[in-house]
This record gives sequence, structure tokens and C-alpha cells, in this order.
Amino acid sequence: TIRSSGIGDVSVIGSYQFKTSGGGQLKLSLGLSFPTGSIEKEGDTPRAPGNQQIPYSMQLGSGTYDIPASIYYSRMGNEVEWGTELAAKIRLGENDRDYSLGNRVLAATWLRFNKWDWLKPSIKLIYEYSDSIDGKDIDLLVPSAFPYPAPVTNPDMYGGKQARVVLGFIIPVFAKGNYVELEIGKPFYESLNGPQNREDIRYGFKFNLKI
Repeated sequence: TIRSSGIGDVSVIGSYQFKTSGGGQLKLSLGLSFPTGSIEKEGDTPRAPGNQQIPYSMQLGSGTYDIPASIYYSRMGNEVEWGTELAAKIRLGENDRDYSLGNRVLAATWLRFNKWDWLKPSIKLIYEYSDSIDGKDIDLLVPSAFPYPAPVTNPDMYGGKQARVVLGFIIPVFAKGNYVELEIGKPFYESLNGPQNREDIRYGFKFNLKI
């Protein structure tokens, strides 16, 4: 069993929101992700005795400055809100270990039910595409005719397509406009570039504070 833990990459994102005709809202977001997460985590792997560099999927960051961007549209009905989003994360150059994680594109659509003041449940469908890794970390290779000792060390086997369903719950707290948002998602379709770590469930938590 191999584990890694710590702080990942930190992003600063600015958003501008404005109303459109028909009562809809459009929000544009653009930011910068800083390579604060480690890409030099080590562990005792089957590759050799003692600690060695662990695979890409277990590193905490990208090692590169990245640009997260998104466009988001929502519209409120009587008791139902619906919306859609298109988002991307663009990698800028290679990191210090001579590789770059794949660019990501995400499309999502959702329904949120606003019948109750104390709880707002939602359902969301997400489709995500990721490129394979560009370049390679030479410390993951072995000197043989088959340099990749496992699929998780082969950068060409990363990336692919995934679709998942996400259930969400918004719980208003404190003053009006402040809330806690909880999400739990599970993949129902995957078409990946190679054998990869399985994703069972994804959890999310967000606290929104208006100042």
C-alpha cells in the first residue's frame, strides 16, 4: 500500500457575473493555479527496495502554473433553477521533472430545486475529457526492454473521457446569501487511455461567504 498526503496546488480565480435578457445570469471566470503541491513524493514501490518516486497520479500537484477558466449560465424558474457550464484547465509548459499533466475540458448541466428555504437539493451531469501526460519522469522508468514497470508509470495511459452524476445539497447559514454546499458524485461512464486507478466516489465541500 502506497500513500501520499499534503497540500495540493492553490488557485486564485476572479469572476464577473451579469444578468442577461430573460432573467438569466452569466458568469465568466479566469484564474491562475500555482504549483504549491509536491511532485517529488516518494514511497516504497515494487520497482525497487526502499523509497522511490511514486507515479504521477499520487503526486499532489501539477508542478506547472495552470490557467483555470470557465463560462457559466443559469436561469431561475418558479421553484427550479437550471444551468450549464463549460470549464477548462490549461497547463503552461513543463515542470521540473520534464512532464506536463494533460489539459482538461469539462461540460456540465444541472437542475436545482429551490422549493424549501432550509435545503436546496440538485442533480448534475458532468462530462470531462483529459489529455494524456506530455513528457515523462525518467525516475519512473526501469532499464529494460519494457521501461514502464506498471501502467501508472506510463504517461501515454493517462487521460481519457469520464461522465459522472453528482448529487448536491445547499444549506443556507447565517445571513442571507451565505451557504454551505455539499456534493457527492459517482462515475457511470469511462473511456480511458489505459489501465488507471479506479474512482469510486468523489466528495466536495464549499462554503460561500458574501462580504
